[in-house]
Amino acid sequence: MNANTYANIRAIVIVIITLFIMLRAFRVYSETRSTRLLILGLTMIMIALTTTADTIGENITFRLNSYWFNYFGQTTNFTIFFLSLLSSSEKYLRRLVRWQIVLSALLLLLLLFGPSMPHSFPSLGVIRAILSSGRSIPCFFIAFYYIAAFFTKETRFSLLMGAGFLIVAFAYYMIFPRYILPPQETIQTTGDLLRIFGFSTLLAALLWG
Repeated sequence: MNANTYANIRAIVIVIITLFIMLRAFRVYSETRSTRLLILGLTMIMIALTTTADTIGENITFRLNSYWFNYFGQTTNFTIFFLSLLSSSEKYLRRLVRWQIVLSALLLLLLLFGPSMPHSFPSLGVIRAILSSGRSIPCFFIAFYYIAAFFTKETRFSLLMGAGFLIVAFAYYMIFPRYILPPQETIQTTGDLLRIFGFSTLLAALLWG
């Protein structure tokens, strides 16, 4: 099995897990009407879409240029989910949902017009490293929120959510050197495996938390 095939398999696993998280979040939302879970489900849809686009872009002959969609799409949706944790006001959360849908639709334009956008950016280098690892920032904030909630309420859900987002945050953060001093396939592989473990922990939180 070559490195590209192995990378594709890891990406497919991430997509499958995030789609299961999305389905579980939507199911619990239908039962509890918790808007925060709706936002989580929408966030996982964007993670699945961006990962799929990135994988396709690496395996087709013409340049899809999906980096813009991937980095901004994931960072924006993780940030919106973090913002959903700051208030329990239903009016506030509904407003966030509307913003999430609008912004996600606009971000899809980055994918559609990607091939016509500058191909030299983001390229391997400091800028792309910042954009890629920047996805860890909202994940760290989410993790700290749930860790703090665990110390207050000591629920299994908070523990698993905090652990899951912390692992995902480290997965994004640790791949920074890959874009500065390529090739760094070992770092990328480790980051992907950590993301798989982190998202699996989030799924466990929704199933058994």
